[in-house]
Amino acid sequence: MDYTLLDELVAIQKKSEAPKTKRAQYATEMAKLLASEGLSEHAVQYLKAGAAFSAALPFVEYIKPLSPEERSKQITTLFTSTFFRGSDKPNAFRYAISLLGYSVTWFLDDITLFVETIKIIPPLAYNKEKHLLKDAPKTVERFFLKYLKVDTVLPPLDSIGLKDIFVKEFRHVMIESVNLVPSPSLVKDHVLAWLSQKAGTETPITDKKQSIDTQGKSDTVIPEEGDKSDQKLIEPLAPAPMEYTKYGIRELDQIAIDAESFAGRLRASIKFFADEHKETVRRQETIDALERELSSGKKKLDEAVATIARLEKDNAVALKTISELRVQLMDSKRDNTEQAHQLYSLQQEVEKLNSVISVFNADKQNSQSEQLNAIASKLKAEYVDFKEAEQDSMTLDLGENFRCQLQSVFRILAKAGIDVEKR
Repeated sequence: MDYTLLDELVAIQKKSEAPKTKRAQYATEMAKLLASEGLSEHAVQYLKAGAAFSAALPFVEYIKPLSPEERSKQITTLFTSTFFRGSDKPNAFRYAISLLGYSVTWFLDDITLFVETIKIIPPLAYNKEKHLLKDAPKTVERFFLKYLKVDTVLPPLDSIGLKDIFVKEFRHVMIESVNLVPSPSLVKDHVLAWLSQKAGTETPITDKKQSIDTQGKSDTVIPEEGDKSDQKLIEPLAPAPMEYTKYGIRELDQIAIDAESFAGRLRASIKFFADEHKETVRRQETIDALERELSSGKKKLDEAVATIARLEKDNAVALKTISELRVQLMDSKRDNTEQAHQLYSLQQEVEKLNSVISVFNADKQNSQSEQLNAIASKLKAEYVDFKEAEQDSMTLDLGENFRCQLQSVFRILAKAGIDVEKR
């Protein structure tokens, strides 16, 4: 994979103030990287370097579609990586708090991320001097409280299967951090109540209109006066003892609080199961949609198989044609080779003939030169006589001599092959 764009993005200063386009690019590139390499060394480095863009969002989007078993493996891989084992505690703490927020809002059906995050947050929350990180309250507010609503169902800490030491340390860190968040809010109060609850209790409720009459080991609840439908007392489960136990006001208040807490847990459970039912319906609708898509995909697959079969048939015909053309090509190459040999032989013959012609031309030139020289030699005497008589006055005898010389010249030329009379 090409890491160029990711390198450019993680090099940006003040990533939390970066434009949305840059954050979107980072999310897209991280999705590609995680899909391609999983939690490789490169992927963990870029998750750490780009945490200020969108905190843990790329990681939770990567693990959300996985099976619970595979998701658990990826969570373990992340928490045992150099990201959480290095010296950059503030960045690791910020990422862990972000994971905590997503664990209670995205993974209600799988508390693995919630449990593992609880275990890793305490050691990340303190610096070398054992003091709470300076930005811990701001981090908790930004990456946890803002994810929640007042009615967000938070898993009871004492019933998630963790050792008391982990829960105790987590409560201490979170209560300290949340209390230091300056702005008051209902969500903040909701989280503090959740962190403060113990096993068998729920979020404290201050409405104390109910009173408790306890006999033996059983609790009898008296409903509010305004509620006419539930005026019937609940019968005790065991016989009344010989002597009644007397409770003080504070004890009765605490029992009322416990009863309200139980009612709160019951309401939370009802809401949880209602949400589960809705989720089941949604999943069934999703399954139905997937089945329809599967049917459509099967139809497309059948069409694709038919198309492939047709293409394979066409391909077989094409291969046969190609084979025949290859044979023809080999024949043509063989013919071309033979013609090339013939052409070469003809070129050799032409070169030989040209050599002969060259020799013949040279001999011809020499023969012509010798013939001309012979004619010139024979005409030399006539030429000398002509030059001697050239300046003499023309007489009858001189004219007769010139006629005799001309006859002699023509005879010499005729003997040399230049017969003027016959040409």
